[in-house]
Amino acid sequence: MLIIVPDAKMVEKYVDFFNERNFDGIASLLAENAVFSFVTQSSKKFGRDTIMKASHSPSHYQRSDLKAVMINLWGKTAVAFFKTDALGISIALNEIATIETEDNSIVGIKGYYFCPELMEAASEILRVPRELTD
Repeated sequence: MLIIVPDAKMVEKYVDFFNERNFDGIASLLAENAVFSFVTQSSKKFGRDTIMKASHSPSHYQRSDLKAVMINLWGKTAVAFFKTDALGISIALNEIATIETEDNSIVGIKGYYFCPELMEAASEILRVPRELTD
């Protein structure tokens, strides 16, 4: 089985751009034909422009209390999105995402927000509760 490891520098850039809310920066990392999907749902967004409009637009991330962190989870590079307190300390796990890279671009992003068992297991490993919405 072939295992493709994402380019850590690309993942770090994604995290940095997210934390700066630099959406033009995030767009610059995405391949023209990149795919965003929520795992367990049939929801897929195809192409840089669609991804930026549908799932990575500023209106989706108006919350200033969300912080992205590159982590190693179960031996895989991932991005954890944490709710933070006023001091910037992670207090709850909002989402986990994995990023696929190729030729210095992000070609895929998979979000695991709608995978409750995975999110619960990740929150236990990361030692923060899962952020639940009402």
